[in-house]
Amino acid sequence: MSLRDTWGKAKAQSKKDFKTACKAKQEELAKKAKGGDKAAQEKYVKGALDQMGLTDDEDPDKFFKFKADLGPNLDKVEKQLASFATVLAERKKLTGARVLADYSLLAKAEKFFTGKSTEHLFHFLAEIDNLDSATAYKKYIQGPPFDKFQNLAAVAPLVATKGDPAKLKAANAEKLFMALKAFVVKDLAPKLDKGMEGGKGGLAQALVPGPPAFEAAVDAACAAATTYLKAITDSKAKWPDPKPDFRKPLIDALGEIDTVLRKVM
Repeated sequence: MSLRDTWGKAKAQSKKDFKTACKAKQEELAKKAKGGDKAAQEKYVKGALDQMGLTDDEDPDKFFKFKADLGPNLDKVEKQLASFATVLAERKKLTGARVLADYSLLAKAEKFFTGKSTEHLFHFLAEIDNLDSATAYKKYIQGPPFDKFQNLAAVAPLVATKGDPAKLKAANAEKLFMALKAFVVKDLAPKLDKGMEGGKGGLAQALVPGPPAFEAAVDAACAAATTYLKAITDSKAKWPDPKPDFRKPLIDALGEIDTVLRKVM
């Protein structure tokens, strides 16, 4: 079932339930309208319905006062899905080990993790192959924030040199730095594998972005869905307990749509 079909089916059920609930509410209010002539009773019922925002007992859209148009935005997403298929295929190929071994992907990961606790690890992996031992020591062993490496047994021989060029050479520092690189890769790879599971704004999207037109369509659909959900939720203040609950089909459908949209992002 397409996203539009999911939404259309929910709206049809909601409209049916809305009509039933409105009829039940009108009958309930009519029983409460005591005294006065028929015109006065009808005025009471109409006034109560107006207060609840029930000016049209045929169209729940008017009750919710939807402003955005979700349906057409869902259509735009589905029209773009074909162009997104290749992106999804590429994202499925992503693994932590592949990202850390591919300089192009590593550069994107480095940018993504800037400002996060593992930032220094990505900086280290991105440039260690091109640094001499003395420079690498100063940048990644000597001082904050990269002295975190000093907690690892793998860097103990490097720390012992205190950055002295002669001692670094004698300790075969280049080989030690490559061992440290291997340690970092082994530690980070499974964490990146788990990080690929994120949707919008996540690592996979940063590494393999979707087509701009598709991402714009998904953003618009997400924004419309959020607006709809807020309008539905806010309407509870006007009518807390309709029977049947005509909100439920819409809320359930919006939940399904949100799950799909987050996955494709």
